[in-house]
Amino acid sequence: MAAEWFAQPKWETSSGIFPDFLLGLDQQSTFGNGALLELKDSKGDAVASFNSTIPTRRKSLLEVKRITGSTMVAHAGQLYDYPLSAVSDYLARQRTCFYFVRTRSNDHQRVRLALVEGSFYETLPKEQLLEQIWKQILDASGMPLTDQQPIIEYLGRLEQTEIAQSREIARASIRPRLRLMAEVHGDANLHNYSEIPARTFNLVLKRESNFDAHWLVQEMERDGLANPRIDRQGSEKFIALTDHGRELQLRYLVITHKRNGEHIILQHELPQ
Repeated sequence: MAAEWFAQPKWETSSGIFPDFLLGLDQQSTFGNGALLELKDSKGDAVASFNSTIPTRRKSLLEVKRITGSTMVAHAGQLYDYPLSAVSDYLARQRTCFYFVRTRSNDHQRVRLALVEGSFYETLPKEQLLEQIWKQILDASGMPLTDQQPIIEYLGRLEQTEIAQSREIARASIRPRLRLMAEVHGDANLHNYSEIPARTFNLVLKRESNFDAHWLVQEMERDGLANPRIDRQGSEKFIALTDHGRELQLRYLVITHKRNGEHIILQHELPQ
C-alpha cells in the first residue's frame, strides 16, 4: 500500500517527497509527537545533500504543502490522525523536524547513525539564509549595494517551489529551472565530532535552559517507558532503560555545536 501511495517501490529508504515519514499525533504532547522524519543516507563521511527542502528545526504541514507543491503528506496526516486532525489549527501546527542520518553505510566498522533535531542544521532562520543567497548572487553580478535591498526583499518572498519550478520561455525549446540544494557544512556534520565514535547510534537534541538528564527521564516516563533512571559510571552519566526485559545503557553527554550552541546527545553502541 505504501509503495503504491508514494509510487516508490523502495519507499522504506526514500518516499520521493519531504518528509519520508510523519509520526502520528498522541492525545498528550509527548516526545516526538507528530514529528517530521527525513532519511539522509551516504556511503562516505559527508551528510547527504538536502535536495528538496532546507533543513529547519520545525515545520508545519502547511509549509510542507507549500514547499513540495503536493497535498500528499497533509492528506495522509489528516486521515491517520483523525479525530485529532479535525481541529482548526491542525495544518498550521509547528512540528519538530528530525533527520535520520547514516554515514559510511556500507562500512560495518565505521558506520555512524544519528537521529538529529533540525536545530543542528538551522543556525540561521530560513528567510535570512535565502536573503543572503540572493545578496551574494547580486554581489557577483556587480550590482551596487544601494540598488540591492529592494530586490532582495522581493526575492526573499519567493517560496522554494516558485524558485525551483520549470519555466516556459517564449521560443525556447527547453524549460529551464533553478534547483535549490543544501550541503551540510563540516561544522554541522555531527559525525565529524570526536564525541561521536564509529558504530554508535545517537539522538541529538537542542539543549534549552531546562533540558538535562532529569528532563530526559521525565519525558521518557511521559512516553510510557518503565522506570528510566540515571546511572553514573565514574565521570560519565548514563540513562538506563528496560526494553522487553533487556536493559539498555544510553550514554548522556552535551556537545557544543561549532555554530549553534549546546546539544544533548544520547548515545548507544551498536552490537557487534
